[in-house]
Amino acid sequence: MRRSVSVFAIVVALLLMGASPAFAAKPSHSPSEIPEPLELPAGTACEFGMTLVTTELKAKTSIWEDADGTVRLLDRGFAAGYAESDEGRRTTHRGGYRIEVVIHPDGSLDFSGSGTLFAWYFAGDAIVGLTAPGVYAVKGHLTESYAADGSLIAARFYGGNVIDLCDVLAPDPS
Repeated sequence: MRRSVSVFAIVVALLLMGASPAFAAKPSHSPSEIPEPLELPAGTACEFGMTLVTTELKAKTSIWEDADGTVRLLDRGFAAGYAESDEGRRTTHRGGYRIEVVIHPDGSLDFSGSGTLFAWYFAGDAIVGLTAPGVYAVKGHLTESYAADGSLIAARFYGGNVIDLCDVLAPDPS
């Protein structure tokens, strides 16, 4: 399963994996589209199931291809959404963001994001500063690197604030 850090980036990154030579000249610019909700089943990132939903998106996406075949995506703007547990507990997340995705000719991928983002990781993922598995609301900076097969090589958070949504939305222990 391809792992990615952002609800906004995953849809665009997967679309770009099949990028054509049509991107080879000037960059293309378009309004960003609200992605489908992302469902994380119980036991994958949290002990319970969670859905990440984008409700509002005012953003612009630019895509271009370098002469060596490297595809670059820049997505920036404002987003609002929420994370909801499978039992209906919910928390909102909103603010500005900037995401850059670089897809190398060998299929490996580098991701950098800043601002307001959702991030999720699975058991065994290499994350500096956080525990995996988990789902997080991020207001800060992060970077990720992926191998050509889609496996996460490394993720790093720095600056800002990170909220563990598995803790925030966990069932009441009583």
